[in-house]
Amino acid sequence: MKHAWLLVAAMATVLSTSADAAKKNAPKFVAGVFDYYVLSLSSAPQFCKSHPDDRSAECNPHPGGFVLHGLWPQYAQGGWPESCKFDAQHRSVPSLDAEGEAVGVTAFPTKKLMGHEWSKHGTCSGMTPTKYFHAADDAHKAVSIPTLLQPGPKTRSMALSNVTQAIIDANPKMTRSGLALVCVKGELSEVRACLDKDLQATACGKGVASGCGQTVKLLNVQ
Repeated sequence: MKHAWLLVAAMATVLSTSADAAKKNAPKFVAGVFDYYVLSLSSAPQFCKSHPDDRSAECNPHPGGFVLHGLWPQYAQGGWPESCKFDAQHRSVPSLDAEGEAVGVTAFPTKKLMGHEWSKHGTCSGMTPTKYFHAADDAHKAVSIPTLLQPGPKTRSMALSNVTQAIIDANPKMTRSGLALVCVKGELSEVRACLDKDLQATACGKGVASGCGQTVKLLNVQ
């Protein structure tokens, strides 16, 4: 009887160790397992001002308007998956291929940014590169940029609340809870809109909030 108990205890230890090893080796982030997206549109004038050595088409000869920065899977309770390797069925995430690149380079301002966004965020979308880049492009095109943020020769300072309201007025399905503005040294750097998995406006989850003061400086606008 004593030997039987020892055998049971040994088997339990082996099973526990195996479970711990499996848990340790399981992928931290799983493609397709997330709650919503953040669509990030970057202010080309602010980006180019803070990157004076950039020689891409985005910054030359005269940067203006907002460009697609990324479509990022997010968790409702905060945080996000990144650089996913496998999906929930343990299938490998597809690699960026020529077909995907052909779509991606039309959606993003530079090939370098496109590659980065697929590697870090697109791999967690649960889509192929081609479908992900189409989705990012469609989401970008669905956002209407208000007149006050359209490319122009002026620099303006406006209340954050007024800029936010102008964006909502131009996109009636958006709400303040689904929109976040990001600033660098007081200058508007990004507009972030929260979208559900069908790319429709939704409320943002934890951790997505505006990072600007009460007054925002707008570069190269009407």
